[in-house]
Amino acid sequence: MTLGLALGLTLWDAQRLPLTVALVAVAFALLLVTLDPLLGLAAWIAISPFAPFWNLDIHLGAGIPDLALARLAAGWAVILLLAQAARRRRRLALPNLLDVTLLLFGAAIVLSGLSSVYGASAGVQAAFDAYLLPFLAYVLARNLVQTPAAARLVLLTLVIIGAYLAFLVLQEQATGRVLFALDTVQFTYGTGLRRVVSLLGNPVFFGIPLAFSVVACLLLLTTEKRRLAQGLIVLLMLAFVVAAFYTYNRASWAGVALAVVVLSAFFGRLRRTLLPALVMLTLVGVLSWPILSQQPIIEERLADEASVEDRLNNVTVSLALWRQAPLFGIGYASFGLVALDQGLLPRIAKYVPAPHNSYLFVLTSGGLLALTPYLLSFAVIAFDLWRFRSPRPAWRSRPAASCTA
Repeated sequence: MTLGLALGLTLWDAQRLPLTVALVAVAFALLLVTLDPLLGLAAWIAISPFAPFWNLDIHLGAGIPDLALARLAAGWAVILLLAQAARRRRRLALPNLLDVTLLLFGAAIVLSGLSSVYGASAGVQAAFDAYLLPFLAYVLARNLVQTPAAARLVLLTLVIIGAYLAFLVLQEQATGRVLFALDTVQFTYGTGLRRVVSLLGNPVFFGIPLAFSVVACLLLLTTEKRRLAQGLIVLLMLAFVVAAFYTYNRASWAGVALAVVVLSAFFGRLRRTLLPALVMLTLVGVLSWPILSQQPIIEERLADEASVEDRLNNVTVSLALWRQAPLFGIGYASFGLVALDQGLLPRIAKYVPAPHNSYLFVLTSGGLLALTPYLLSFAVIAFDLWRFRSPRPAWRSRPAASCTA
């Protein structure tokens, strides 16, 4: 019925083509979630970055929340999950301490949207998309990822995401072409290190999922027995590492390295291979440092004191803004505009400053009311990971939902 309505609208008025595309996309997404909730969840996560470019969201006009594909897919999946639980067709996972901390944080960060300088409607929607949708993905994953096959589907989804992100990074660095361009500023680091802005608009947004994709490849290697598949996984993982390198983002580099170290702590097979490799790479780096230190990437990124000073200044500015509203914060994503209005940061054309730190972002947006459960959630995750090391089978299945989220 939805497909027929969409085609009818297009034939009646060609200007309604974007709406037609959105209706068809939503119909297929909801159908996929209905037939297979986990597959629908995986598809939603993989496709959602392209939604603004492929007209996959239904725009309802100023002041009215859009019917975004991600919102509809997540909402429908939650409704199906609750309906299955009500009919005793599915047993819901019992709430735990992490659920409580995430719920408290989600409520606080959405509350901060009401006082955003961009307006209550825009602030709440932005906070919902940035934090509540991932929380819903976590809730769905806790209840849907309960078998090795389901966990493998999640890992393959992360590999697919890493594959197209790596392609975008490498092609932009090689050709200079920006694919899926957002309204963002493109510039270079130093004299010639290109800043990647395709699709996601910021290099750090590439680095985070690429680090997760490296983790997914390593986890797949622990169970894969076929030589050809192992070789393909290794090649993809190397591509992800190279792409993360060419983001020229130091946090992304650290994320990949830490991902390898943390995984090595849990899997003896990986530890026996990866830790010696990391030690050898570190040794090579130390011995060749006199040559490496003269390279632009070292001089203009690792040794760049200006960016470090900028981050330290952001800490000072963030604390100054936080003191103005210590409990509830100054409003979601209000750091940049408020800092400019108060003369705390210099104005740069077409650029709104950001704290460049998720903790400072949460602190300024939602105050202690948001930061406290935010920090507690990481403490709970760390505690769960520590318990995961126990040989008891009950703890061996816990990281499945965390990996998905």
